Amino acid sequence: MKEKLISVIIPTYRDFSNIELNLKSIFEQDYGKLEIIISDDGSPNFSDMFYDAYKNRPDNISRFVVLKREMNVGTVQNLTEAFENANGEYIIVLSQDDRFQNPHAISLIAEKFEKEGADFVTYKRIGRISNTIYPSSNELKIFEANRKTIIKRTLLSNFISGSSISYRKTSWESIGKFDADFRLVEDYPFVIKAFENKYSFLMIDEVLINYGEHGVSSRKKKQSNVLLKDYSLVIKKYVLPNLNIYRHHISKRYIRRKYEMLVKNNGISHIIINIKYIDILIFKIYSNMVSKNILDIFMDMEREKI
Repeated sequence: MKEKLISVIIPTYRDFSNIELNLKSIFEQDYGKLEIIISDDGSPNFSDMFYDAYKNRPDNISRFVVLKREMNVGTVQNLTEAFENANGEYIIVLSQDDRFQNPHAISLIAEKFEKEGADFVTYKRIGRISNTIYPSSNELKIFEANRKTIIKRTLLSNFISGSSISYRKTSWESIGKFDADFRLVEDYPFVIKAFENKYSFLMIDEVLINYGEHGVSSRKKKQSNVLLKDYSLVIKKYVLPNLNIYRHHISKRYIRRKYEMLVKNNGISHIIINIKYIDILIFKIYSNMVSKNILDIFMDMEREKI
């Protein structure tokens, strides 16, 4: 089988502590036709010197590109522009804090695309700090369900992380690329769109990514607030339109999740959440679809000490 070009995109921002091991894990891959695109999102401490040593790359890496933005534009736009710059038929995103788990990872991903015709491929990852394997065994069973069940489960929470997705570039383009209304969350809206539009996500039941566990959700409060806005938009743009199909369970579960995130990151009460966040007010409009009103649900959660 003739190997097709695969693009490995490394998004970076501020933290370059793992970049050497990240690139080393790519250089050790046994797949024969790669390009690397490092796409920096306006890091004030960025310097070309970080990458000068890697221009003497292995023969299987035909192209090594560094894209540098002058200002921070967010994960979604940064990745979109990097994807548009990629020449590969398939694209793998490897965040700078992540590494390939073994030298065969890219070959296994390519085989899944080629032999089974996948639009998108996902695989297991292991947390470097927690030693936890994602997705869980229960989440793996979701891939065996019918399409409606998969969509329902995806609307409850995203069980396919952007750190473990590879893309057929033409499928990524035809689905509409990443949703430009978001700043940090590229994966969740994309996964929902893919399942709703009957694109195929195929699973490799093997750990291929050593996951650094330092994504945008664990950064500073300022970025956490941006992340919360993105999650609010997921609710309004992708979940609310499906309430007529999935109704009560999704509504209550999403309110619970949003409540936990807001209280954890901001230390604000359920009353302020109820007033401040427009998506919660929208949920009130749909209160006839849940067994309790929003405030009652919040009060129940406080009593349960969630």
